[in-house]
Amino acid sequence: MKITHPTLTSQAPVPRRTRRFYSLELKIQVIQECRKNGASVTGVALAHGLNASIVRCWLRQSAENAQAVQPQQAFVAVTIDEPAPAPAPVPPTPTPIPTPPAAPDIRIEVQRADARIVVNWPLAGSACCAAWLGGWLG
Repeated sequence: MKITHPTLTSQAPVPRRTRRFYSLELKIQVIQECRKNGASVTGVALAHGLNASIVRCWLRQSAENAQAVQPQQAFVAVTIDEPAPAPAPVPPTPTPIPTPPAAPDIRIEVQRADARIVVNWPLAGSACCAAWLGGWLG
């Protein structure tokens, strides 16, 4: 048993679709109409007998070209005056640390042969100084 489909068995050549090319003027006109306030891409495409996906492609390409071709900022000459010399840094003045009033010290100078010793002992520790001196002189 042989099954055939009538459309598959017909030998009529199928016309091949040809790629359509649109003029630059038409593309510009369609893009400008799409950019108007309230314009629908689909509505503009239908008004010109075009597929909406083609018009969206043109809009995308137009946006990419606009970004790539944005004008560069012009060169602006700038003159810079010589900066004034910085003033010499002023060293900070040290704040004097208040010293307590000097209490009288015990001063002992001892010399033996070529050796000489000077001992300053606080007056408040006079008892310790006497014990040390007694042990040293021994």
